[in-house]
Amino acid sequence: MPDKNPVDGKRTAAWTGLGIFKGFGLVVVLFAIAVGTVAKVRPALFLRIPRVGFIPWAMTGGIMPPYIWPTVFAGDNHKSWLKDNDVVVSTGAKSGTTWMLFCTHQIRVKGQAGPK
Repeated sequence: MPDKNPVDGKRTAAWTGLGIFKGFGLVVVLFAIAVGTVAKVRPALFLRIPRVGFIPWAMTGGIMPPYIWPTVFAGDNHKSWLKDNDVVVSTGAKSGTTWMLFCTHQIRVKGQAGPK
């Protein structure tokens, strides 16, 4: 009887709460086993989860999917969407995109300040 106080045998809120934690712990363990099984058997299933599938994919050892596919730059494919003097900046998620754009802009304008 995990929800009874061992001293007097009465139910208390504190001992009832422990049952909830044990149940939650069991759910977490079962979820971890399920994720581990999918990771070993069919890891590509993670990438079918919309918007967040890359997270369990990467956590279980999968290589991160590319952000830009090389085929868009192969041959003359880029001429349909790039113009002369365009600059392509590609950074990974959460890796300093704004900072990289600032640095690229400063290189492009040779460090000069904008119009006053």
